[in-house]
Amino acid sequence: MAVNGMASAQPPMLAKGMWKELWESRAWRLFPLILLYVIALTFLVPHLPTLLTNDFASRRAGRQLHCEDYVVAEAPTACRDAHSEVVAWSSGASFLSNTVISLFMIPMVGHWSDLYGRRPFMAAPQLASLGSLGVVLLHLRIGLPLYWYYVVQVCMSGFSALAVNLAFLADTLSPVNRPPAFGLVLAVFSAAVILGPTLGSHLGADLAVKAAMVVVLLCSISTLTLLPESLPKEARGRPPTSPHARQPLPAWRAVTILTRSRLFITLTLCMMLMGMTAEGIQDLLVQYLQLKLGFGVQDQAHLFVVLGVGGLLVQGLLLRPLLSLAGDKSVLMLGLTASLVQQLALAVAGTKTQALAAVGLGAIGSVTFPVISSLKANNARRDEQGAVQGALMGARAVASGFGPIVFSLLFAAFTRSDSPLPYFPGAPFLLAAALTLGAAGAALSMPIPWMVTAAKAEEGVAMPDPPGEVIWDREGPEDLEHAMLPVEARPLL
Repeated sequence: MAVNGMASAQPPMLAKGMWKELWESRAWRLFPLILLYVIALTFLVPHLPTLLTNDFASRRAGRQLHCEDYVVAEAPTACRDAHSEVVAWSSGASFLSNTVISLFMIPMVGHWSDLYGRRPFMAAPQLASLGSLGVVLLHLRIGLPLYWYYVVQVCMSGFSALAVNLAFLADTLSPVNRPPAFGLVLAVFSAAVILGPTLGSHLGADLAVKAAMVVVLLCSISTLTLLPESLPKEARGRPPTSPHARQPLPAWRAVTILTRSRLFITLTLCMMLMGMTAEGIQDLLVQYLQLKLGFGVQDQAHLFVVLGVGGLLVQGLLLRPLLSLAGDKSVLMLGLTASLVQQLALAVAGTKTQALAAVGLGAIGSVTFPVISSLKANNARRDEQGAVQGALMGARAVASGFGPIVFSLLFAAFTRSDSPLPYFPGAPFLLAAALTLGAAGAALSMPIPWMVTAAKAEEGVAMPDPPGEVIWDREGPEDLEHAMLPVEARPLL
């Protein structure tokens, strides 16, 4: 019980290793499900950019075109302009998805998962992805215009599997094991990106989309039946006790969560700048490489293999020792620096090898997301993990919505045949470098909260409750406010 606003002494919690916690909680089952699901979705990765370019170019020219059959210098004008048109559609879909739908839906879904359990909101995005796969199948069968692919993506964008997956892991793992576990999620994504495009490039587009739909359906069924529910029964249906959880509107509630301390504000700013950059570059990278360097189906498969191998090495092998040796802030700065170098290199790449090397180097930048997500999770109450991850993803979604619009306009301005500006398709990457530099400046000013290193946890170091977590025997609003003190009032390393 609390006495005079102070908590009674708590026995220290003995930190377990990450693998032991995953095994005992059966949370390890999440990882093979993620692997299979992402492999299925990436079956289409080598084919989709070419399908989109050809569809938009054919409709612009009024005749069937296969733009990959031309060398870059001799491609018809319709093919050249189709790249910026595809980027514009993709950017518009991202803007609507992220700033209109996801801004409200992702925090709400995170909140609902805090109330009703994680599994339904992990299976829903899997089922929703069948819609976009169905559009591609109809395009191949009856010639359905592929702009419907973007329409369906917007309609299905309200569910974020990643935010709920991270909340699921936060439920089952101690704070010290969350950063490497969050990194392991991205490592599994990377492994899937190695396997999926490689297999998909040998299947053919029609067989690839059929196989993807079958595997996705099986994954959604398995999520509901084989994955354990991480939220205890007694916690379901009970509103979170945090004062930040009692705000009437999900978007306003997300703002109060993300601005509760200097640490949260800084992390949110970093996440938004990186989200704007990553989403903007993601929407145009393959079109840029097709336009400038003549990337084809096999080149696109190689691109995603490089992305996957790099991410797997960084997230699966390097992240944990880096966190143990250097700490959260240094690892975050390393990731931002690698991203900056990648963007500058891509802007001036003159060969396919140079472009692939730049993409491989940029894989080190993937450490930023698990570090930011774990810092937020470790400074949040146990009963609002879904809301915190949802708020963070919602903030990233807002920036991610504006990023593609800005980047697509810049890409079109420097590549379209009717533009008065000089031809320089690498211009968006210079903007990305400037935004990344801003994120690095914000990260330099970030205060570092209390944390036990993963290496000490493996050695069985006694781990007291971290300052960001509530002490459960406190009572009354005064004690709750003390538990949620801004980071400046907490012990720092």
